[in-house]
Amino acid sequence: MNLVQRILDWTIQMVKRRFPNLPVFAPPPIIPPPKPTLCQAFQTLSKDVYAKLRSASAVGFELSEPTVTELCLEQIGTQYPDRVRVVKFTGTAEGKNGADWEWLFVGKSHHFKLRVQAKKLYLKDMEYGALKSSDADAQCDKLIKSANKDQSFPLYVFYNSNLEDLTGNVWRCGSYSMNIDLLGCTTMSAYSIRESIKNNQIDLADLLPKQDPWSCLVCCTLGSGNRSSELHEQVKKRIEFAYADDEVEIPELIPNEKLPYYVGTGNYVNDGPEGLAGVLIIRDSE
Repeated sequence: MNLVQRILDWTIQMVKRRFPNLPVFAPPPIIPPPKPTLCQAFQTLSKDVYAKLRSASAVGFELSEPTVTELCLEQIGTQYPDRVRVVKFTGTAEGKNGADWEWLFVGKSHHFKLRVQAKKLYLKDMEYGALKSSDADAQCDKLIKSANKDQSFPLYVFYNSNLEDLTGNVWRCGSYSMNIDLLGCTTMSAYSIRESIKNNQIDLADLLPKQDPWSCLVCCTLGSGNRSSELHEQVKKRIEFAYADDEVEIPELIPNEKLPYYVGTGNYVNDGPEGLAGVLIIRDSE
């Protein structure tokens, strides 16, 4: 029973005691709104990031990738404490293998892993500055190599805003109508990023048409097969569908007997894998 309902009940009891002959009609119980689905949560986060990047830029601030990432993970972990857990590694040397976060989608018997690195669109010049640095190709290679070694799929997450004036086809999602706010958080295969860097096609106009709303991972039926299948299976199928043109091998589902040791630990782990900032663990049950 929430606080408002308790106050109403107490008030009714006081009225009954003061006016015992006065008929009192109890209001219907307050029913809290249903918790948003995981799909809705990812969509909301994307819209929030889009708005926060814009408002911060308007007053002269550029939020960093780690700040935006941690805000998103904190919010989704708080909303779903029963099925989402965030483990932060406190003792790693950031940048050693180029990856930022590991995302684990865990089912009853198997799991699927993503190796994720975040990049932000700098609104002052509307560029992904980190992809134009001298070590961008080496960093991308390290992400791919570490993912392959760890049976993960390497993925970039982009944080975007101020996209209203863009022209051309920038919407790849086949399940939802275009909503520019859902491009606040997007994903793109690291293999595509590597080719884009190699061909010097790393402007916003080059990259945005190759990005998917990150909510597609947990929302879209297109390419995900049977929606009655478990989430980790749907994510794998979505990756296979979205990045079929990359012509790369998608990691197989991994038996849960091989779950990393840090899945069963607390929210802070000192001795994490080298270069990882942490892990996002999402279990299948809705």
